[in-house]
Amino acid sequence: MIVIDSGVILRYLLKDEEKLFKKAKETLEKENCLVLPEILHEVVLTLEVLYKVPREDISAVLIELLNFDNIFIADEYIRALFLYGNRDLSFLEAVLCAFGKDRKVVTFSKRVKKCLKD
Repeated sequence: MIVIDSGVILRYLLKDEEKLFKKAKETLEKENCLVLPEILHEVVLTLEVLYKVPREDISAVLIELLNFDNIFIADEYIRALFLYGNRDLSFLEAVLCAFGKDRKVVTFSKRVKKCLKD
């Protein structure tokens, strides 16, 4: 299994540099890839802040990618992407809510508390 960085995911999604897109596509579609949570967070922030991609689109495309059979990440991050795309939460708030499904979360955030109750 290989660990991939945010650039691989971004080049694959954005298709903005043909040579790098081809390498990213080959890697993401043929290798067993581990996506670290920190990398996922960087991808979300880059798409949201730098590329101004709507959160619903970010959520949808990343959920689709992370559901490839050869891509590995904890299920809570898939749930976090769903929450991020469908609620008024930052990605990190969505991660707390996703992990709060099966764990106790201590927070002062009113939005996270509300999400945890839903």
